[in-house]
Amino acid sequence: MAERDDKKSRYNGHVAACMRHGEGSYDYPGASYRYSGEWNFGVKNDRGKFTLPGMFTYEGEFTNGEITGRGTRRWVDGRSYTGEWLCGEMHGIGTWQNHNATEIYEGSFDQNRRVGDGILTIKGDVFKGRFDNHIFEGRGIYLRERKYVYECTFFKGIGHGLGSITWNKMATFQGMFKNGVS
Repeated sequence: MAERDDKKSRYNGHVAACMRHGEGSYDYPGASYRYSGEWNFGVKNDRGKFTLPGMFTYEGEFTNGEITGRGTRRWVDGRSYTGEWLCGEMHGIGTWQNHNATEIYEGSFDQNRRVGDGILTIKGDVFKGRFDNHIFEGRGIYLRERKYVYECTFFKGIGHGLGSITWNKMATFQGMFKNGVS
């Protein structure tokens, strides 16, 4: 075990070949952020916890010094994301939610954007289908306050093309929609 303590940074943990290696904690210069976890010859690797005070905490996998793999980020405002990461970006399959869980997205992300298949729940309303840059795009189903089901193709978040609406599982309209109107 070695400890380095100066005005710029502090490391407490295992060392090999004069490098951080194995389990250890490092307070970055000015103590602006901290990493605790596994090191591989000076590089964050495997599992660890990264904290940026006043911003967020990430716990999960690191690859070659980057937040890459599976993990959870919790922002100080209460938002969270658990899932796959690539170079510090939400990328792959995961679950994001706002501070009070009134908005939850479960599905595919591409560089922090909802892209691909997913399920978005907002205060009881549910959209299941395709997303492009956070917007409903392509074939999908929208369940509105458990009162009606709207199934059609969405273009920029608005129903467009052949689709159907079913109210309380009783009445159904099938036909063409343009700009969300039948």
